[in-house]
Amino acid sequence: VMTYVKDEPGYQVNLQCKWILQPTNYDKPSQMYIRVPVIDFDVNNVTEAQCSLSNPNVDVFSMKLKMNDISAASSLNEFWCSNNSVKVKSQIVNLWDSSYKLALEFRSDDKQVRSNAKGVQVDVQVLGRDYCHRNMLFFEGSCYLITPERLTPAEAFSIAKNYLGNVFTVPKNRNDSDFFRPFIQRNSDRLEEFPFESPLSLTGSKVWTGYFIRFLDNPTASDVADNILSAQFLDPLNYCIVGSRNTLGAGLNVQNKQSQCAVALEFTNNGDVKFTCESTDLRLPALIEFRQIPAANNASLHSQLFRTCNYLLGDGPSADV
Repeated sequence: VMTYVKDEPGYQVNLQCKWILQPTNYDKPSQMYIRVPVIDFDVNNVTEAQCSLSNPNVDVFSMKLKMNDISAASSLNEFWCSNNSVKVKSQIVNLWDSSYKLALEFRSDDKQVRSNAKGVQVDVQVLGRDYCHRNMLFFEGSCYLITPERLTPAEAFSIAKNYLGNVFTVPKNRNDSDFFRPFIQRNSDRLEEFPFESPLSLTGSKVWTGYFIRFLDNPTASDVADNILSAQFLDPLNYCIVGSRNTLGAGLNVQNKQSQCAVALEFTNNGDVKFTCESTDLRLPALIEFRQIPAANNASLHSQLFRTCNYLLGDGPSADV
């Protein structure tokens, strides 16, 4: 979907485009993957503070989830402006049955002066069952992706909400080798399937996880040992209550540690993985996980499977349900 309405010397002012999207086959619930790689009308970059649906002086792209043409109770209501804060704006939308529709709208302001603006581009794809997407790995009921953007940990948690998921943590009751060995192998196996490429670039990469470590101001030797071996995370299957994992210590570098750090996962060239303790100001890609929508609509699973956790270090946990 692209708009390209040219005026001289610039673009048509007060341009308004609307689309209503829904899959043609509604035998089973579907997940729609929306990407907006281009919103390019304005002369100047629009700040986050200026980006508002009520601001007539900026170009705004918005999307709303509707049920029977009425906004859903837990309605998706996202909007973006032509800014560079995130290179590719993405969203996963769950369409549980034929009553669900996705309404997209683009509205330009009344000050178009550019003759070389690219317009707005929207890419839409229904995710394949037990496959996800060419840039996502389906593994054990979930879709995994690595963000194209380099983010701070706080930004990674925010971006994960757009995917109805969370920054990756190792599933409970699984040790690292038992999980990562088949995970890496499945990523390699996709080389044998169309389009004959691995969806995740793992070798030599370092990505954010959803783990954090806090250090005491004056730790004892015992405290240091406990901190090295224990990392905190928010458990979306337990209402985003803080949990801990005690198997990360071997790869963590805690030299010159600050009061807290975010944990990154590094895939080494020899196929191993290790965890590293990084500054919360560092920017890295993030490994995001979200659940595949069930094949049958079960209302009781909606919030349980797609609960996203909000977390900024020092502010305490919360959840979007």
